[in-house]
Amino acid sequence: MFFKKDDGDTNLDFVVEKDSTETATAAVATVADDTFVTATFFIDPDRSSVYYSINNAEPVAVANTNLPDNEELTITLAIQAGAAAAKSLTVDYVNCMIER
Repeated sequence: MFFKKDDGDTNLDFVVEKDSTETATAAVATVADDTFVTATFFIDPDRSSVYYSINNAEPVAVANTNLPDNEELTITLAIQAGAAAAKSLTVDYVNCMIER
């Protein structure tokens, strides 16, 4: 599960992917230069749902059809410049929790 911003647009997308098959929710937010965005996702096992939230707004449920269930997962941050211009990503914090 991840957020991505494609080169050439200002949309932040949310993707749930399993075995190379993804469910993408396009344009969950619009990003702008020098603007911080808080992007959150979580799984509610009691409801069999995946949710995302932007800037602490009310969570939005998405299809969990492609929720990873037997893959080894890790937290990853990445940036790729799609042009010869300088690109930057500032990450203030990353938080990961599991309820036991």
